[in-house]
Amino acid sequence: MKALPVTTLTALALLLGACAIDGGGALFGGGGAATTDGIEAALSERAYVINLGSDELNVIDLRNMELIASVSTVGDSNHMIAVSPDLERVFVTSSHTDQVIEIDAKSFEILSRTEVGAHPSHMAVTPDGKYLAVMEEQQGATGAVALLDIQTLELSARIDEVNLPHFMRFSQDRSRGYVANLGGDDITVVDMQTQEAVDHLRFDGAQASDGLAQGETGFADAQIDWTGNLYAAHRGSGKIMVYDTVGRRMLPALEVGGEPSVVFAEHPFADAVELAHVVNSGVDRRLSVIDGATRQLLDATLEGDEEVYGVNLSPLAPNYAFAMLRNGSAIHVVDIKRGELVKRISVGGNIETASTTPDGRYIVAAVSGDNSIVVVDVERMEIEKTFDNVGSYPWSVLIPYGQNYCH
Repeated sequence: MKALPVTTLTALALLLGACAIDGGGALFGGGGAATTDGIEAALSERAYVINLGSDELNVIDLRNMELIASVSTVGDSNHMIAVSPDLERVFVTSSHTDQVIEIDAKSFEILSRTEVGAHPSHMAVTPDGKYLAVMEEQQGATGAVALLDIQTLELSARIDEVNLPHFMRFSQDRSRGYVANLGGDDITVVDMQTQEAVDHLRFDGAQASDGLAQGETGFADAQIDWTGNLYAAHRGSGKIMVYDTVGRRMLPALEVGGEPSVVFAEHPFADAVELAHVVNSGVDRRLSVIDGATRQLLDATLEGDEEVYGVNLSPLAPNYAFAMLRNGSAIHVVDIKRGELVKRISVGGNIETASTTPDGRYIVAAVSGDNSIVVVDVERMEIEKTFDNVGSYPWSVLIPYGQNYCH
């Protein structure tokens, strides 16, 4: 396919923004250096932000806090971003055109448009780096998960024993994948070697006939903490499923009520942050904290929001969580050990998602209601920089090797 043009900033801004920075060494580890028109930019030191209301993929150089490109993807209702293991290719799901768009991370040219099943939304690169798992939410009667060869983007397998698949996570030994079914009452377990569904996780006492939920009342995500325990909030029942992916056994469920969204348990920081997981209950507008060591709810509950689709952590603030308040147009910084609100950071519009850099220094948030992107300095708990007018409704953020999720 012929390469499509890229919409960038002015040539002067691009040159001045990148040439003044030393391209040697990667700030966040891994990755390498890319050359675009003679300009060095370490691929691991970027934040990618996709817009939902317009087609741009915004690219931020995190070393000098400059917006270095705004790529016209010609997608429609772009939803999520993924990167290849070598960081040289960027993938974007275009939900309304049923495509995965492949972009060269060096030249910002469109490499390919791969047709997939109906309404692709979230993606995940398998831990072995061989496959791109694409959630096809409206494929067939109840959706499907497509496993694409990450080199060729050809279909390797399609898993259809799902119900409105919303996210896929993986065990630490890489042997199993766990698909959160937003339209069901179960988690689909996939054998990654055979690429087939082999089990369905349900609450104790639930039957297979209970698998159909009404609307989006099932599991939005099934995040796995660094100890190997999976946490999945079930909206309809208000319960939290807890499952040991190492021992492959169900653990006692937790009750939080209030239509919980996602238990934010998965991040790259391991024991450098407090082993505590935050979940928002929208009906009650409160945040609950789960002690990851005891797998019990802490007594303290904190002010949340009707919708909190992001909670970010950092090793530079190991006892704090940064909750993205969608309706409150702010970030609440909470002390998860003491159960206290520490600070409210106003951002000027609703936030959909955010990512934390691998070193924990910054949180990059998509302020969708303000068509802007903010970068928060974690230690100062203040906005370091704001990028205005980045396109219509910035939606999803990805930072290589950082804490990433989507909504």
